[in-house]
Amino acid sequence: MVIHILPLDICCGVTACFETKTAPNGDTIGRRFQITGGNSTMIRSNIFEKLTKKLYNNLFQLKPVKAVYWLSFPKCGRTWLRLMLGSIFVEHYRLNVEDPMDLEGVADQIPHFSRFIVTHDGDPHTKLPEDLPTSKQQYRDSKVILLVRDPRDVLTSLYFQRKYREHLHKSTTAITIPNETSVGDFLKLRQGGLETIIEYYNIWDQNKNIVERFMLLRYEDLHENTFEQLQRVFHFLDIQGIPNELVHAKIEYCSFDNMQAMERLNNMNSFRLRPGNLENEESFKTRKGKVGGYKEYFDEVQIHYMNQMIANKLHPIFGY
Repeated sequence: MVIHILPLDICCGVTACFETKTAPNGDTIGRRFQITGGNSTMIRSNIFEKLTKKLYNNLFQLKPVKAVYWLSFPKCGRTWLRLMLGSIFVEHYRLNVEDPMDLEGVADQIPHFSRFIVTHDGDPHTKLPEDLPTSKQQYRDSKVILLVRDPRDVLTSLYFQRKYREHLHKSTTAITIPNETSVGDFLKLRQGGLETIIEYYNIWDQNKNIVERFMLLRYEDLHENTFEQLQRVFHFLDIQGIPNELVHAKIEYCSFDNMQAMERLNNMNSFRLRPGNLENEESFKTRKGKVGGYKEYFDEVQIHYMNQMIANKLHPIFGY
């Protein structure tokens, strides 16, 4: 493996640092980009960052990064998966990592790992179903792990996210709803709603054969047999030698009750695991952790509507 580091002094004390990891066969298996220094809002903007990356790529004609993409619609249990895997990798490979939930940073420290990219895949929760991109060609040279969850539970969790947690995220994709919004009202919304979740899943079913390798990981299967599903992940990633005892220990460490306690006490000191309001458990990231929890919030008519939508529109491969 070869690592190339290129610092570029741009202007106003700003430095752009590009690091690439190259495998023996010449494939680029990892790339890290960071802007440091400077106080100008313009210079540190996303536009400036994109332009600098484009300059670097044009100068050095880099091959596309071959990565492992961890994709999901929001509220599918990604934080739980992050913490389990990150904690396992940190202990097994004896890494010095401040936040084990930073799965991308963890992978960067393990030389034989491909780059990990954890993303919500274009923020589908901000879009109408008809506005979702229908092609996933950008992932064609990579491995993809798609984490999914029952759309009814996703919708329920997204409701509480927008009502009680969205203010924690200083992001252009943050969408809040008034406190008086009921779950019934929320069900009628189309932006990032039930139709969008269903369409997002279906698009991935139609594109799953485009990528180098594809793995469907269901929250419900993780919930029912966590150890077995983590072993599936390790096999998919060609990771060997992690002791079963360590995996079981980290599954216990990342139990719902323990994660909620960590969130309450801010033990992780991470924005990923922080309540919107300590006095309101519905504002916790670790809110319920249930399968089928939507039944506690929607009435029979609303549940029938969701059931019919899923039965008529969602591909049966997802099992919902």
